[in-house]
Amino acid sequence: MGKIIRSDGQVGLCCGADLPNDSPLLAGNIDLLDVPELKDKMINNYLIPFIEIYGLTYMINMLKKEAYNIDIDPGELKPDDRCTICQKLLANKQHNNFFKMKIREPEIQKDLRSKYLLLFDHSFSIKKHNMQVV
Repeated sequence: MGKIIRSDGQVGLCCGADLPNDSPLLAGNIDLLDVPELKDKMINNYLIPFIEIYGLTYMINMLKKEAYNIDIDPGELKPDDRCTICQKLLANKQHNNFFKMKIREPEIQKDLRSKYLLLFDHSFSIKKHNMQVV
């Protein structure tokens, strides 16, 4: 995972996808937001921990387990399709709301804290004010 700055100034929170303008993986415009606000949006995006730590296959299986109607077989995912499938998945407001609620669960918070510490040598916490369900 990495961050990108598009030619229009939008900061993307993933490395290579051609993000649509309404993507929840856009933090905002680098030319319009002050640095602390942009940094806050980059650090506290509720989807990044799921993508970085659990991955797309796990996210799909998690949604399927909760009886969301998803017509994607995680076993058939190809590396070239992951960005397209991820964008399709995240364009759905119900899916976004599911992850906004899921990240608040104490078990997920505990798991993310330990995994971030092991993988990235820092702890993970997310501010609740950035997670309104829409």
